[in-house]
Amino acid sequence: MRQYQKADDICRIKKRREYSKGTLHKKMASIMHYMQRIKEGRLKQLISELLWMYGYVRRYWLLIGFYVEGVKFSVSMGKNLL
Repeated sequence: MRQYQKADDICRIKKRREYSKGTLHKKMASIMHYMQRIKEGRLKQLISELLWMYGYVRRYWLLIGFYVEGVKFSVSMGKNLL
């Protein structure tokens, strides 16, 4: 019986090693994918779009708030008022 337990333990250890190799490879592939995106300029594009959104919201914050409150009111009334 002890031999079978050792064999089961060895199988579990092998499976754990194979799993960890697979997950490590996937994580590295994911990191490399994001690094490639940054090199392509996606990060700069994202930052520029976020800055544009910030400026837009800063300029029209009152109207955005009014629209959100209008939507909340119409949802609470159960009718499509907008």
